[in-house]
Amino acid sequence: MQLRRLQATFGKLEGDTLVLSPGLNCIHAPNEAGKSTWCAFLRAMLYGLPAKARGPLADKNRYAPWSGRAMEGMLEAETDLGVITITRQTLRPNSPMGAFRAVYTGTAETVEALTAGDCGERLTGVPLGVFARSAFISQAAMPISQDAELERRIAALVTTGEEDASYTEGLERLKKQMNRLRYHKAGLLPQLEQEIAQLRAANDTAAALERQLESLRSQQASLRRRCQEAESQLARQRQSQLALAQKSLAAAEEQVLRLEAAVQALPSQESLLQLRAAIAALAGQSDTCEEARQRAKAARRQLETAEAALSALPPPRPSPEPHVSSGGVFSRAAPWLAALVLLAAGLLLSLRFSLAPALPAGILAGAAVLLFTARRRSARRARETAADPPADSERTRRAAAEEQVEAARAALRDAETAYEALAAALTGSEKRLIRQAQAFSPHVADLAGAEESADEALEQHRQLELARQEAERQRLRCAMLPPETAVFPEETVPAAGDVQSTLAADRAELEQLRAQEQYLLGRIQALQEEDTLSAALTEKEALRTRLQAEYDALSLAAEALSRANSQLQTRFSPALGENAAKLFAKLTKGRYNKVFLNREMDVSAGQRGSEMARDIPQLSQGTADQLYLAVRLAICDMVLPVEKQVPLILDDALAHFDDERMAAALDVLVERAQARQILLFSCHDRELRYLERAHPGAFHAVSLSPGGPAAS
Repeated sequence: MQLRRLQATFGKLEGDTLVLSPGLNCIHAPNEAGKSTWCAFLRAMLYGLPAKARGPLADKNRYAPWSGRAMEGMLEAETDLGVITITRQTLRPNSPMGAFRAVYTGTAETVEALTAGDCGERLTGVPLGVFARSAFISQAAMPISQDAELERRIAALVTTGEEDASYTEGLERLKKQMNRLRYHKAGLLPQLEQEIAQLRAANDTAAALERQLESLRSQQASLRRRCQEAESQLARQRQSQLALAQKSLAAAEEQVLRLEAAVQALPSQESLLQLRAAIAALAGQSDTCEEARQRAKAARRQLETAEAALSALPPPRPSPEPHVSSGGVFSRAAPWLAALVLLAAGLLLSLRFSLAPALPAGILAGAAVLLFTARRRSARRARETAADPPADSERTRRAAAEEQVEAARAALRDAETAYEALAAALTGSEKRLIRQAQAFSPHVADLAGAEESADEALEQHRQLELARQEAERQRLRCAMLPPETAVFPEETVPAAGDVQSTLAADRAELEQLRAQEQYLLGRIQALQEEDTLSAALTEKEALRTRLQAEYDALSLAAEALSRANSQLQTRFSPALGENAAKLFAKLTKGRYNKVFLNREMDVSAGQRGSEMARDIPQLSQGTADQLYLAVRLAICDMVLPVEKQVPLILDDALAHFDDERMAAALDVLVERAQARQILLFSCHDRELRYLERAHPGAFHAVSLSPGGPAAS
């Protein structure tokens, strides 16, 4: 059989199509892309979904389409019946993929040889259990588990070729029959032997039974008297308890009425809680008012500081006159002007009248003296000016100090206004709350008294609620204690309340004694009839002899079956182990060349040059997976019919292999793909890279993408 095309609405697959080719198909996809879903879909298309499976892990629930659509699928394959197309659809919600149809591809002609139940076994030649343990290899299930179908198949190959018998099933049936007869101290034989022993001891125990019967009757009479006394005492207790409960109820109801009268003049509990919360809130307002007062004090200190700074400044100087005085600008500039005038006059006279040279010289000398005198006076005045600060700077500092004083006064006015407003609001709130408290407690004089009065009123409300609860409890207690009842709550039973438990124990013991009396009467009656006892003893001994003979025969059969199974193992294990060893040697490059198996499919391996067998725990994970793969491939060769050419499906089976082991495994798969179709699902792309490098053209690559498979 060769698979051509699959189309699935199954789990995460939504109408996806997978196109396959003969030989080795390397199907690459990342994790969660649907590889295992395709494997499960192929198994479901061949063998259907298990109808009896239940729970969230059942395939029909686990692979329900994510889109909510009905589960369905199509499989096209080349088989020994021809090229056929198989479809499975869901027509009823409780029967996923229950509608089956098989036709010859390209026609509407039905394949009569196939049905929904036998489709997989007819096409592969093996039932589901054998297919899943041979041709279906996944990373999560590499080890081979025991299966009766697989056992029958292997047994047929190494014996007569018949597949009707299974050692496991036969031995299980023999053990079931043997356990029915005898299993430790249980079973028909131990039960029968016990009954025989009882019958044989019946004659010896007859007198003892009579004495026991007499003792039982005496105990019954004593217990009846004790029960009557206890019942009388309980009746008295009932009356006493009921009277006490009624008295407590009357007291509780009276307390409720008294407290209701006291609470009636008080505000409601909600109003009191609001008053209490308002009083508590005033503490925060007091803190805010105190903060405002402190800010006003700080503003006053700042004003005093500013006024002190202003007072420390010198008094202001008078402003200068605007006219020019003898000490003004003109007087300061006069020497310079005189010198210039004299100089100019001397020059003009010299040029105009041709005066003697001495006159211009005198003029020049006087001008020089004036210039020198003016310069010295200007320097002295500059020094005096530098030593005495200008009046403008003093006025500036004084103006700044006055501005600071005015700002401090404004800040003080604002702070005092805020404080006075908060103090007035706080005083008004306190008076309002005190008036509210005085409405139900006139003696309240301050806020502390209002708070205390509110707490006292709330306590009265609480006491009223407690009184009502106590009255209700007493009312229920009275309802549970009617005069005719004999059952009381544990808390209502006084010190003598142990009478009730003692009475219950005495009654239970009395019932047991009555049952024992009836049993003893029956046994005594049977023991007194010797003919009946003898016949029963003879019948049971004959039955025991027959059952013991049957048990002995079953034991002999089980021993013979075990011997036959041991002989079969000597033929089965070497054959499968030899085939697996050849494959294991190829996978490990000759490091291991021996494989050992038993009937339970426990497997071990031997290294070249060593006679010691190594169990699976002694091997690395990669070597163990190589060993499981070799055994799986050997089982495929032994149990899968050659003429069916059943495809081999590997789901991430090489995930734990390193690159060297992977290369060896791929070499083996390429070689075996010449005889059968192989589907290798992998989450890595290293298999593709190796195949492209080492076996170009010997495989078919398929990439699973979110939009559906893409072949290359």
